[in-house]
Amino acid sequence: MESVLAELNELHTLYGTRSVFIADPTFAVQRDWALEFCRRLPGEGPPGLRWSCMSRTDRVDPELLQAMADAGCWNILFGIESLNPVALKAASKALDPATVGPAIAAAQAAGLEVIASIMIGLPGDTPEGVASTIDQLIAFEPDFAQFFVVQIGEHEVPEGGRLVSDWDGSRYDFWGHVFAPDAFEGKEQLLALRRNAYWRFYLRPRYIRRKVGKMVRSGELGPQLKRALRGGLLAVRLAVGQRPSA
Repeated sequence: MESVLAELNELHTLYGTRSVFIADPTFAVQRDWALEFCRRLPGEGPPGLRWSCMSRTDRVDPELLQAMADAGCWNILFGIESLNPVALKAASKALDPATVGPAIAAAQAAGLEVIASIMIGLPGDTPEGVASTIDQLIAFEPDFAQFFVVQIGEHEVPEGGRLVSDWDGSRYDFWGHVFAPDAFEGKEQLLALRRNAYWRFYLRPRYIRRKVGKMVRSGELGPQLKRALRGGLLAVRLAVGQRPSA
């Protein structure tokens, strides 16, 4: 605990850091530690620090989420991956889909912005399972969503699927070894499902109205609109199958 607080203070002292992303893949996996961190941060950390993090929907609760918001957290990314129980089990993702809706609602009630992360083409998944996942996610109304096609190493191919594209050698290329479960025709179908997911999530009239209303109520229409336009452009590029610009 002390080392984390000391590092945050050092970042502020040396670089004037006002915002950080806590890159722990599952913040709050140790609930007591996370709760103590949130209670101590406002008094022992940098003044006015804003931060964001990643976690799982089965590792948070209303009390913890409110404590996070009170401690300066403004954004949380939930690694949901899928809402198809068969795919979750096949991918050894021990997540109960029943926790997703309540966690998103509790985070938003605490004032946190929620990003939901979904994987398309997990072992055991099907096109119907992907469509059901997107339907459910839309109903939960997270603030943002990101969709990835599953990629794996050439020596890690699970049963029930195959690799359907070549690796181009780039460490940061998310279009590397694409994995296709047996229920999918191939890479093009997976990418089409990904494009459709972006279209369905971001181009809903209800979503657009809600985002514009939130920007107006925030009193910071200019900066919020600029951020929304950048995010919207990225979503459209992904929806039409283009890679994000560097």
